[in-house]
Amino acid sequence: DFTEGTFQGLLKFGMPHGKGVFFWNRGDFYFGHWNLSKMNGEGEYHFPSGETLIGNFRDGEPHGYCCLILKDKNAFYGSFENGRIFGTGITFNHLQDAWKLSMFDNGIEIHVLNVGDGKPYPDEIQKYCDDEELIAFVRKVNAELQLVPKSPRLLSPELNVEFAAYTYNKGTRYKGFWLNGVPNGIGLKQLSTGVI
Repeated sequence: DFTEGTFQGLLKFGMPHGKGVFFWNRGDFYFGHWNLSKMNGEGEYHFPSGETLIGNFRDGEPHGYCCLILKDKNAFYGSFENGRIFGTGITFNHLQDAWKLSMFDNGIEIHVLNVGDGKPYPDEIQKYCDDEELIAFVRKVNAELQLVPKSPRLLSPELNVEFAAYTYNKGTRYKGFWLNGVPNGIGLKQLSTGVI
């Protein structure tokens, strides 16, 4: 419900359509593509608890390849259909520094294909997985998640609105709107300790 938060971005018929960000009053937000008020296309959904879901959405649900990053830095890369995990998926356990390649059906792990030590680097996973789209997605997400400054992305030349994430030297991270190279408008600032 769009009365329960704030939207900035493009509209069509008074509804979010195109690129934009919605901040719900409960603390979660979604930045990405919209289709007549539904999350649709590439985007990032940030939960109030600190988890982030990056990937593809259809009709407001994760659909296609997505990466779920938990607050403890554990991660899952895999394919979703209407919000449920289907097909091949990779689980990364940050504390154990290990990964697991599995098959899923309707959100349930049905078979472990392989396990390994370290981060799930695409070249290593590719030895055990023939899902080339998943490998390409892991490569793309890992490149985007590097903790280097990102320049603001222009949402709309007509609106002169930029949205970006930036990690400062001491680990503080800001994700939100920018104007003339400085944070301006709605955004979230997360300290290196995880406090928002």
